[in-house]
Amino acid sequence: GAGGLVLEWSGPGIARQVIPASAFARTVWAEEGDLPAILSQPVAATGVEGGAVRLDVRALSAGGARFQWRRDGAPIAGATGAELTLPCVQAFHAGSYDVVITGAAGAIVSGQAALEVRAFATASDARLMNLSTRALCLTGDDVLIPGFYIEGAGTKRLLMRAVGPELTRFGVAGPLPDPQIVLKRKSDGAVVASNEDWSDNTNAEEIRAAAASIYAFGLTAGSKSAALLVDLPAGGYTIVASGHGEETGVSIVELYDVSASGDGTQLVNISNRSYVGVGGNVMIPGFVVSEEGSRTFLIRAVGPTLGRFGVSGVLADPKIEVYRRRPGTAIDDLILTNDTWGENGDAEQVRQTAASLYAFRLNEGSADAAFVVTLPPGAYTVNAKGVGDTTGVALVEVYLVP
Repeated sequence: GAGGLVLEWSGPGIARQVIPASAFARTVWAEEGDLPAILSQPVAATGVEGGAVRLDVRALSAGGARFQWRRDGAPIAGATGAELTLPCVQAFHAGSYDVVITGAAGAIVSGQAALEVRAFATASDARLMNLSTRALCLTGDDVLIPGFYIEGAGTKRLLMRAVGPELTRFGVAGPLPDPQIVLKRKSDGAVVASNEDWSDNTNAEEIRAAAASIYAFGLTAGSKSAALLVDLPAGGYTIVASGHGEETGVSIVELYDVSASGDGTQLVNISNRSYVGVGGNVMIPGFVVSEEGSRTFLIRAVGPTLGRFGVSGVLADPKIEVYRRRPGTAIDDLILTNDTWGENGDAEQVRQTAASLYAFRLNEGSADAAFVVTLPPGAYTVNAKGVGDTTGVALVEVYLVP
C-alpha cells in the first residue's frame, strides 16, 4: 500500500516485515538460507541481423547472486552477468534464453525469453573495400600469402602494400625490415607484377595519391616497404609477401580497392595463409564493408583441413574473434567468436554456403572455425589464434555471399 510493502518470509525467526515504500527501491532484503528471488524476468526480443540485442534479469540474493545464461538449455560461454548483450546478432543466435541464478542456498532458473532474428530488410550493393593482414612473416612456406578474387567485367584498380619499417611508428615490435611482394595469377601461376621498394615504382606518385585518397597512412619516402598500384581483370590472384633474403619479422599486407563505385567489378573473396603465433604474432586480417548497406559473409579459419592438401605444421585448433572498429576512434569491440564450425547449430548453413561459393569443404568434425554472418557497414578485424596459445599454419578466408 501507500505506507509500505508487506512481505511474508518463510525463513526462521521472521514472521512479518513491513518495509516503507520509499525505502524499498533502494534496499535489498534477503536472508541467508533463502533461494535467490527474481524481481524481473527476461523478456522476449526481436533483432535484425548485424544489430544489437540485450536481455536482462533482476534478482536478489543474500551475499550476492551469480548468473549463467543459456540458449536452448546450453550454457553460453562468458555470459555470467545480469545482462546478456549480443552486439552483432546473427540467425544462429535465435532461440529460447533463460538464466540460472545461484545464491548461497542454491539455484533457481528464470523464465524463458524467445529471441527472434530477422534478416536485414533490403538487398545491398555494399562492397569489400580492402584486406589488411598483420602476421609474423617467416621463410619458406611460412611467408604471408594473401589471396583475392575479382568478379565482373572490365578491370579493378587495386593498391597493395607490404609494410614493415613504418610499423615502428605504431609501436609494433620486430617489424620486417625489408619486405617484398610478388603478385601472381592463380590460373597459371604467372607473375603479374612485383616490387621491393615502393618509391622505385615508376608510378610512385600515383601510389602516394591513391593511399591518401582512401586515408591509408603514408609510406616514408625511400623506405623499404613495398607497394603496387595495378588494374586487374576478373580472376584469382595471390600476393606473396616475404622478407629480403632470409629476413623475418612482423608485416602488414594491405589490399585496397581504389576503383570507382559501380565500375562493374567487385572483390568477392579475400584470404590469407600464414604462420599463426601467440601474443602480437597472431594473424589479424582486416576488411571494410562499404557504406551501401549490410552484407553476408562466410568467414573461416582453417587449420586441420589444410593437412588434406599436404600442408605441414598446421594450426590444430584455430579460433576466430571478429572485432568492429568504433567510428572515429581507435577502439575495436569484440562482436563475434567461433571456435569450432557448426558449434552454433549452423553446420548445414556453413556447408551449403561454402559449396555455393565453390570453397573447399571442411573435414567433418574438424576443429576448423567457421560461420556465416551478416555485418553492417564498417571496419572489421578477424583475430585468428590457436586455442590454448597453440601455433601453426592457418588459412583465414572472408567470402562475400551473393
